[in-house]
Amino acid sequence: MDKSHSTCPGPLLFIAHVVASRSLSRLLRALARRHRIEAAWLDLPLRPLAALDQVEEPGGTSGQARSGGGLGQREMALKGVRQALILKPASASRSKRRRSRVPINDLLEYWIDISRRRTLTLEDFALFFERAQDSIEYFAEFYGWTRLKHIETSPDKFLTRVHSMAWWKDKFLKAAKEHNRLSNNDYAFMKNTAKKFIPRIRTCFGQDIIAAIDGKTPLQDGVAILDLSSKLTYRWAAGIVVSNHIATVLIQLSRFRNGDKYSDDIKTLYDNLKNRTTNRKLRAFLVKSFRRFEDADKLRNRCAHVLEGEPTKQEIQQSIALARLLQKHGAPYARTRRIRD
Repeated sequence: MDKSHSTCPGPLLFIAHVVASRSLSRLLRALARRHRIEAAWLDLPLRPLAALDQVEEPGGTSGQARSGGGLGQREMALKGVRQALILKPASASRSKRRRSRVPINDLLEYWIDISRRRTLTLEDFALFFERAQDSIEYFAEFYGWTRLKHIETSPDKFLTRVHSMAWWKDKFLKAAKEHNRLSNNDYAFMKNTAKKFIPRIRTCFGQDIIAAIDGKTPLQDGVAILDLSSKLTYRWAAGIVVSNHIATVLIQLSRFRNGDKYSDDIKTLYDNLKNRTTNRKLRAFLVKSFRRFEDADKLRNRCAHVLEGEPTKQEIQQSIALARLLQKHGAPYARTRRIRD
């Protein structure tokens, strides 16, 4: 064996030698060992590494590159490795995370709900770690953290502790499942974490929360109210919001003229739209969904009149699904009528 191979080369020379010898799997393992601690924060594109499989010298052949000789081969290999280790621009990675993360106003509502809820289950404990990690991602963007050492050296030790707990969530979940219940420590930890997240989110993301709330649709408001609590008052509020939205959509699709008199109950509006519409697809949907609109009309009466009975969460969810289907089938018809008008 050659002496240069028997001695332990520097990290970059070792990577260059591995690349030149076409040992791509060894290269990936070496990179993983070298950056194991920061793996959660690095974004390593693998395409440049695949291209290094056939590194050539200027004026040389691919066979010469595979032989491992020559200074040009090594320089080109090192250049490719450096390009592979460069982080993506912050703007691109942040925009990608925004599309997949939970909205910040939903996170705030979640932490408020956890802080007020009396009973917490194992399912709540599992979701707790996911929402904690989602919250940490927002603060990482706010403070400009790009590596693990940034959060470890943060002056806000609360965020550091929460990040560590989220990292070891499998261990805590396993211990909780073995006892088939939450321990007092887990319960207290969830409550204290929620209470500490609330003022931090309001302080750092106040403008984003206001903009998100103002941009919500009535259906999103109904879903948010229903998710806050299963109390009867919350079901009343969510049911009224959703049923009023269904009535509003029916009125918009009916295109009443000025001076036309009509009732605003869902059943009457449904019959009127079914008889007046000239859109075959919309009419077919209305005929097929006859029972659903009857249930939505009953839900509205239950939420507005106490003697009609209490609305259930399932009934409200069915009305939310009906409202979404009505918007989906009515949108093309509304655009057509707008163009004709």
